[in-house]
Amino acid sequence: MGVFLSYALPGIPSGCAVALLAIGLVLTYRTTGVLHFAFAGQAYIAGLIYAVMVRDGHGTAVAAIMAIAIASPIIGVVLDFALFSRITRATATARVVVSLVVLFVVEQVPSFVISSDTVYAPPPLLGSSATAFTISGTAVSTQSVGTVIVALVSACIVAVVVRFSRLGLEMRAAVESTRLLELSGVRARPVTSAAWAFSSLLAGLAGVLVAPTLVTVDPTSYWVLFIGGLTAAVIGGFARFGWVLGGAIGLTVAIAVLDGYLPQGTFFETVIGPGVPFVLLAALISFHPGMKALLAPTDPLAGVDPPLMTAVLTSRTSRVERGIGGAGWAAVVLGFLGIVVFVDPATVFTIATGVALATVLLSVTLVTGLSGQLSLCQVSLAGLGAFACGQLDARYHLGFYLGALLGGAIAGAFATLVALAAQRLRGLSVMLLTVAFALLCDQVIFPWTFVGGGYSGVSMPAVTLPGIAVTQSSRQVLVLGLVLFTCCGGIVNRLKRGSVGLFLVALRESEAGAAAVGVSPARVQVVTFATAGVLAGVGGAFYGSLQGIVSPASFNIEIGLLWLVAVCAIGVQSVAGALVAGIAVAFAAQPVTGGITLSDWALWLQIGLALAAITYAWHPEGVVEQARGATTTVTAALGRSRRQELRSTEVRA
Repeated sequence: MGVFLSYALPGIPSGCAVALLAIGLVLTYRTTGVLHFAFAGQAYIAGLIYAVMVRDGHGTAVAAIMAIAIASPIIGVVLDFALFSRITRATATARVVVSLVVLFVVEQVPSFVISSDTVYAPPPLLGSSATAFTISGTAVSTQSVGTVIVALVSACIVAVVVRFSRLGLEMRAAVESTRLLELSGVRARPVTSAAWAFSSLLAGLAGVLVAPTLVTVDPTSYWVLFIGGLTAAVIGGFARFGWVLGGAIGLTVAIAVLDGYLPQGTFFETVIGPGVPFVLLAALISFHPGMKALLAPTDPLAGVDPPLMTAVLTSRTSRVERGIGGAGWAAVVLGFLGIVVFVDPATVFTIATGVALATVLLSVTLVTGLSGQLSLCQVSLAGLGAFACGQLDARYHLGFYLGALLGGAIAGAFATLVALAAQRLRGLSVMLLTVAFALLCDQVIFPWTFVGGGYSGVSMPAVTLPGIAVTQSSRQVLVLGLVLFTCCGGIVNRLKRGSVGLFLVALRESEAGAAAVGVSPARVQVVTFATAGVLAGVGGAFYGSLQGIVSPASFNIEIGLLWLVAVCAIGVQSVAGALVAGIAVAFAAQPVTGGITLSDWALWLQIGLALAAITYAWHPEGVVEQARGATTTVTAALGRSRRQELRSTEVRA
C-alpha cells in the first residue's frame, strides 16, 4: 500500500492543475461556444508573466494579481472584441481555425517582448516544498495541499456560477442564440465579454499554479498539460464539471501509478505506458455519447439567416474563368522555368522543399477544402510516409521511388483506420480524433526507434535519376518535385470534379438528403481520408529525402499547425493554394542573407501567415481564390463594357 501511495499521491496535485485547464476549456465551450485551443497559450502567457515578474524582484502576490486578475481577463476581452464576436456566424471549423491561429500567435509574442533568456520555474504562489503531513511514509508538501484546495474551490465556484447564477444562465443562452437572448431584454455583448473574461481568468490561475511545477516556463510544457485537460474535458462530455475534475485527477494518478509499476527500460515503459492517455482519448472521442453532437448548432433562430458560406467550390466553367486559370498556370510554369535556369542552388533547394510541402498540403485540400473536415494529423501521416521510406531503404535497400510508394500506402492505411474510427462522428469530433492520433504519433510512435530512429533520426534515400548526378539542390530535383506535385494535383482535381466531389458537396449541404439518394457518408469519408493519407505520405517521403535525415521533431503537431494555418490563409480549396502555401512555409523556415537573422525573418513571416489565416472565417476560399475571383469579376466587367461600346459604335454607324 505504501508503494502505491508513493506513486499515486504526487499525481493528485498534478491532476488538479490539469483539472483547472480542463475546467477552463469546458467553461469556455459552455459559455462562448468556442472549442478554444488557445486556452493553453493563455495559460502560458499568465505563467510567463508571473515568472518574469517574480524573477525581476516583484512579490508573488503582486505578480499573481497582475497575471491572473488583470492580464488574463484583458486578453480574453480583447479576443472576444477583436475576433470571436465578429465570427459568430462562421462555421465551427472556421472558429477552430481562428483559435489555432490565436494559439500560434500567442506562443510567438513573448519572443518580441522578453529577452531570449530561458525563464525558469518561479516559486509557488501557495505553500512551498516543506512537508505539510505524511501518509504511509509519503510526504505531502504545502504547495500540493494549496494546489488541491484551489482546484476544488475553483471547480465549485465555476459549477455554481454556470448552473445556478443569472450570469451563468445568460452566458449559456448567449451560446445558443444571442438574438433570442436580446429579444428577452438582455444585451448579448456584455454577457459574452464577461464569459471570455471569466474563462480567461481561470486560464491565468491554471497557468500560475502550473508554472512552479515546470523546469522552464515554455509553451511546450503547457501544451502537454493541455492535452491531459482535453482528455478530462472529453470524459465530462464538455458539460459536467464534476466528471471533468474527477477525470483529470483520476487520469493523472493512473498514469503516475502505471509509470511506477511498469518495468523500467522495457518496451512497455517506453512505448505502451506513454501511449495509454492518447489511446484513451481516441477511444473516448469515438464512443462517448456526448462527442457525436459536439458543437452541433442549436440556435432556434438559425433558420432566419441565409445559408452559411461552405468551404466547397463548384466547378468553374465560364470562358473568362477558364482563361484566367490558364493564364495563371502559364505564369507559374514560366516562373518555374526561370527559376530552373537562373536561380542559385540554395533558392532552388528552398523552392523544391516548398513543392514537397505543397504535395503534403494537397491532403489538407482534400480533407478540409473539399469535405470541410478539419484534420490536424496530416503532418503525422507525412511523417509516417517519410519514416517508412527511410526505414525500408535502410533495411531492404528499396531506394527512394519504391520506398515513397510504400510509405504512401502505409500512411493511407493509417488514414483509413482514422476514418473508420470516425464513422460515428461528425464535425469537430472528427477533428479531436485527428488530434488524438497526431499526439499518439508525436509521443509514442515516432520516438520509437523502430519507426523514427530515436534522437538520431532516420537517414532518407536520395532521389536518383538515370545517368544524372543529382544532389538535394539540383534543378533536376525541383523538376521531379513539380512532376510529382502535378500528378498529385491532378488526382485532387479529378476527385473534386468527379463523383466524390459531388458526394462531398451533397453531404455538406444535407447529410440526410444525401443519404436518401444513396450517398454513404462513411464510404465517402474513408475514400477521402485514405487518398489524403497517400498524398501526405508520398509528399512526406519526398520532403524527407530533401532533408537527408528526419527525426520525430520534423513532423510534430506544432509544425503541422503552421502548415495548416498557411494553407488556410492562402487557399485550402485549390491546388494552386497548396502550392503557394508550401513555398511560403519553406521560405519561412530558411535562413536569409543581408543582416536579418533566421529567427526574426522566419518569425515575422510565420506570424503574417497566421494573421492572414484569420480571414478564413469570412473567406474560406483563401487569398488565391479571392484574387482569382476578383480578377474574374474585373475582367468580365471590362469585357461587358467593351462589348457595349462596340454595339454603341455599330448603332451609330
